[in-house]
Order: sequence, then C-alpha cells, then structure tokens
Amino acid sequence: MGYYDLFAQALLAGQLHLLYTPEQVNLVDMIPYQDVWHFNWGPFPVLFHLVARQFGATLSDRVACLAAGTVSAWFFLSICAELRHRYFPVSPKLLVLWFALAFALGTPALLTACRGTVYSESIGFGVAAILFSLWSFLGVVRKPSPAQIALCGLGVGLAILTRITLSVYAFALFIGIGAAVWNMRHETKATVFALIVFSAPVLTGGFAQAAFNQARFGSPFDFGNRYKPEHTPGYPLLSLPRVPETVRHYFLALPQVSSDFPYLDHVGWPPVDKVRRAEAASSLILASPFLLFAAFAAPLFRGKNGTDPELRLYAWVLLGGGLLSLLAMLTFGAVSRRYAQDFLPPFVLLAFLGSALKIGGADSWRRWAMAAWPVLIVSTLLHMQIVFYQSFHTPTPDLNVIKTFVALAPLAQSVAPGPRLNEEASVAANDLGTVLLNQRRFGEALPYFEKAAEWNPGSDRIKRNLSTARRLAGQ
Repeated sequence: MGYYDLFAQALLAGQLHLLYTPEQVNLVDMIPYQDVWHFNWGPFPVLFHLVARQFGATLSDRVACLAAGTVSAWFFLSICAELRHRYFPVSPKLLVLWFALAFALGTPALLTACRGTVYSESIGFGVAAILFSLWSFLGVVRKPSPAQIALCGLGVGLAILTRITLSVYAFALFIGIGAAVWNMRHETKATVFALIVFSAPVLTGGFAQAAFNQARFGSPFDFGNRYKPEHTPGYPLLSLPRVPETVRHYFLALPQVSSDFPYLDHVGWPPVDKVRRAEAASSLILASPFLLFAAFAAPLFRGKNGTDPELRLYAWVLLGGGLLSLLAMLTFGAVSRRYAQDFLPPFVLLAFLGSALKIGGADSWRRWAMAAWPVLIVSTLLHMQIVFYQSFHTPTPDLNVIKTFVALAPLAQSVAPGPRLNEEASVAANDLGTVLLNQRRFGEALPYFEKAAEWNPGSDRIKRNLSTARRLAGQ
C-alpha cells in the first residue's frame, strides 16, 4: 500500500484528506477527523511521489524506501570517507567500507529500506535528511561558508517536515555552528549571522509543518494523534517515566531463540507496563555490537593525543544530537527497532571515529578484520530476519516480502520445520493469493492458495478461497 502515493492523489485532487476510507482501502495509522481520513506523517516525502506522477509514473512506498535507504547509505559513506581523508589518512579505506555496510545492513536501516510498509518511508527520508545535515556540517567545521550553513539547516528543516521528533538535532547543530564560526572568526556579528542562516530553513520547515497541522486540525500544534481510533486518553505521546523500560528494550533485552519460526524472536523485555509494545526491539548492542566502538571515541571529547579541534567539535555535535534523539525515543509511547534509526546514525559515526582512533593503520586492520566481518554478517542476518518476521501482522504487508517468505518457506521447513512456520507460511500465501485475486490475476493467485491449503489443510477460509480461485481460473 502506497500511503504517500495515496496522499499525493489527494493533493492533486486539491484536498488535504485522503480520497479513500478504510472500507475502500486498508488504511492503518491514518487519522479520522470530521468524517474524513487524514495522512498521519510529515508531508516532505510526498514531493517525490508528486514528481513521479507528473511523468505518468507511480512511486510505490517500497521503491521510495529503497531509494531513501540508498541515499542515507551514500551520505553515511561520504561522511566516513571525508572523516578518514581529513583526520585518519593512515587508516585503511576498507574501514570506511565496513562501517558503511554496518550502517546499511547492521542497523534498522535495513528494515526501513526492505520492509516498505506503513511509515518506513518517513523514517527513511528523515534519516537521509539528518545525514545530509551532518554531511553539510563537515564543511562548516572546516570552512563555515553561508552556503554550507544553509544546507545544514535545510536538512534539519526537511527532517522536521518528515518526522517532528528529529527537530532535536537542530539544537546540537545550532550550538555546533555557533562554535565553528566563533572559533574561525571570533566575531559576534559573524556568529549571529551564521546562526540566522542556519535557523531560517529550520524555522521554515517548522512553520510549514505547523501550517499543515492548522489546515487539517485547526491548530498548529495538533498532529492529530488524539483522533486516532487506538488513542487512549491519559496516555501521553512522550513521557519520562518510560525511559527505564525503554532502555531495557533497546539495549538490554535478550532475543529468544526457538526451533520454530520465528527462529530468533525480538520481543523486548516483558512485562510491558509503561510502553505500548516491544515489537522487534531486543538489544541493539547484541544485534549491532559494533556500536560499542563509540566508547573508543572518548579521547576526542577530552582533547587528548593532539586531537584536531574541528574533529572534536564534530564529535561533540554527533554526541549531542544522538543523545537528544535517543532521549526523545526513550520517552516515546511505543517501542520498535525501526524507531531506533532516528538516533543511531550519529552513534554509528562515533563508532567509526572510535575505531579509526583505536585501529590505526592497515596492519592493525588486518587483525581486526578477522572478527569484524563475522560480526557484520551476524548483525545483517539478525536484522534481515526481522524484515520477514511480523510481515503479516504489521499492516500493510509488503507484497515482495510476502513473496520472498513464501518462496523460502519450503527450504525453512526442510531445515527447521514447525507448526508455527506452517501457520505463518499459510497466512502469507493466502494473503498474497487474495491480493492477486482482487487484481483479477486468477491464474497467478491459484498456486498460492494451493500452497496455503497444503500448509494449513484445516482452514475453512483457505478452502473457500481455493475453491473460488479454481472456479475463476476455469478449473
């Protein structure tokens, strides 16, 4: 389901509410208000869908998620390559590649890029915008030109128009830009001018989001969450008492290993008292252990070992932005691994800096690589599994994920069979067959219903669907 594309259709029709209702399309997390349904997330990514429609094409959420993930990985790679070039020239280039892969495959970036469901697109574009700001800030610490400062602010402004929680990065970058210009010029006037240049696009993004809220709900600070059917009065969106419980989910919880699907279950740390759910949220440290290398960046903050002041300032901004974003996520009303992508990029960059400090040259890298590559492979597999797990319980499912799951199910059954695997595979095959049936692709739908009936022969619903598909396919 292309949620941003549905919103693009509405905008082209001259309205801010959607053209569809839940009776027509499976709308999830949309906002009912005054008898119409509204889009739930920041509007910035819809621009790409509008551009595609001007050329007669439709940009699906899945393709947009892959594009956002690719752009995010490119900015991350560019930042690491520039950091190495400036401050760690003796470190191996493979270190840059390894951390780019670690960011792309060993963090929730993999989930948001491959799942393409519900609001993964807003997460993906939000991360891309923040990485664009951090990439621009690299130019600011070296030579704070108005153009670089404006680009840095633009990234934050676009992030605010995508995910309002990312606005916390503005505070760290605001202080960082002020410090960079002051260190270079030692002039109050120049520093104030730079902060105005940075703030202009940030405030523009904030005012645009406020205007978007005003036009829909009659208030610039109303994001519509209280109108959602699942809203619980007295359950605030952000709350400090949730922090200890969310820390357990994100950093301490052990995954559960099983002989049946899901073989590695990410359930967080029950019981869940103050946070709504712990969906696929077991320990980031266990799933992305390379984050621990951020601890080796500690000398940067103390100014030891002849640390370049520009690099030290950059590290402080990374730490400040990461901690502020982490705090926002820790107070959030629901826990999920995909949300961690809001605060992970600066910490993975700090892990890169810590590794570059610790590893040094190529000889040390060769020893380090013997452990590094297996860690990356395991981290990737852990996140890849979550791409398929809960695919059919977190609407709306990505059809390509379902097709891949159904195709791999026989192999999984031959290696580690179990009733849960058969049940999930039958649900996936039946869902896929139903979609194809609704698209009047009767011949393509039939094999999926046959597989579903084979895996779950006791289901009356699957039997009815199979009979219908055979009749429509002329069999």
